[in-house]
Amino acid sequence: MKISDRISRIPSFGIDIMAHRADKVKGTIRLENADTNLSPPTDAIEATKEAIGQFSANSWLPFEGLTELRETVAERCRLDYGLEYDPNNEVVITSGGMKGMVDALLATTDPGDKVVLMDPTYAGMIYRVRLAGCTPVFCSLKEEEGWRLDLNELESGTEGAKMIFMMSPNMPTGTVYTKKEIKAITKLDRKKDLVVLYNAAFDKIVFDNRKNYNPASFPGMKERTIIVGSVSKNYNMIGWRIGWVISDREITDGIKMAHLYNGTLVVLHRWAQ
Repeated sequence: MKISDRISRIPSFGIDIMAHRADKVKGTIRLENADTNLSPPTDAIEATKEAIGQFSANSWLPFEGLTELRETVAERCRLDYGLEYDPNNEVVITSGGMKGMVDALLATTDPGDKVVLMDPTYAGMIYRVRLAGCTPVFCSLKEEEGWRLDLNELESGTEGAKMIFMMSPNMPTGTVYTKKEIKAITKLDRKKDLVVLYNAAFDKIVFDNRKNYNPASFPGMKERTIIVGSVSKNYNMIGWRIGWVISDREITDGIKMAHLYNGTLVVLHRWAQ
């Protein structure tokens, strides 16, 4: 049986092999999966204990995630960035941020579309672009004063593209994009009618009095920006697999559809008719 072209587009980079080897070496310091020795928030642990055995916490419903969690995510976004989102129509809860990225890509791109990423960037973002059938295009981060974005290369790299897929702070460089850089990204986005997929996995982990800017907070960007977040890094809850996607309602409708059939809803075909 032949492996699909979709999977063949994703080269192996050996992280699984190295992880298995590291398991066998006592005292190994693990860096590949962002685990920490910091405990999750006490409130999260207690709330989870209380939920065990409750009927409402043991259900597929609602398909887009618990109402209380969607409301909390929307409120957190308002407090952090001043962005107002309707929790009932513009927030979807996913099984971690990684699934949220796939849902967003499936909802807004078609096979063959060009998706612009920064170089270097998190390999998991690149491979999810390829998994969606899209072509990754890279714009360089130059190693000067903390890995700065090459704006000229970004201008040429976005030609004919469908999306800019970015992360700030960036992994692995730690780059926190400046206001000037985010302005340049959003200006190109509006000029070339692109979608911005913003991986906000580390958006609270910022040091040295730096400020992290969400592209959706810039003029004309809320309706064309998709925010993907999770509790994994920001709240030391790596293995809990709780994430979300926040976007304008029109985009969210498509993301909900991808989410339903990419992990939640199974319906017999004859019933669906």
